[in-house]
Amino acid sequence: MESTRNVGAEIVNHGQIDRMTFPQGWVAGEPAPNPGIGSRSFREVYRSDDRDSSMCFFYRGLPVNDQAAQTFRAVLSVPAHELTQAEIEPLSEILRFKTPVKSEQFTMTSARTEDLNGKLVLIVEGRYTGGAEQIYEIYVDADGSGRFVQEIYFQAPKEQYERHFKEASDAINSIRWK
Repeated sequence: MESTRNVGAEIVNHGQIDRMTFPQGWVAGEPAPNPGIGSRSFREVYRSDDRDSSMCFFYRGLPVNDQAAQTFRAVLSVPAHELTQAEIEPLSEILRFKTPVKSEQFTMTSARTEDLNGKLVLIVEGRYTGGAEQIYEIYVDADGSGRFVQEIYFQAPKEQYERHFKEASDAINSIRWK
């Protein structure tokens, strides 16, 4: 019999995630309806006492172009490492506005690949310059082709980010992949 833990929200069967659990105090919001073309999806899990601290699940709904897919696969095909500027720049379609090349609204502090429970993923950390929200974002190659990118990210204002990052990190580390 499984021991009783203080478990909050749980994400089950969402994209490449089989199961992900959050500590007590986290609440799962309803999935957002698809606003357009493709199978775009957005879901949020947030702190019940601080809705500005949230873990979000986003799928853009359409595949990326072939060149972006090849670049993403190439970055994920080598062992875990810090990305060089030369590796980051061609990932602009994957990272959207989180690249130094495309954005004055985001400051990237780290870009690396990392093994997350048996799956090599791309992780970007940084902050939005306007609202000063910090973000820890995971990009997942959803089907092995690099064309379908699932995003999982924790974001919060700086003070709350530091306060809740350990819980968010525990939730991220609880991910069981399909």
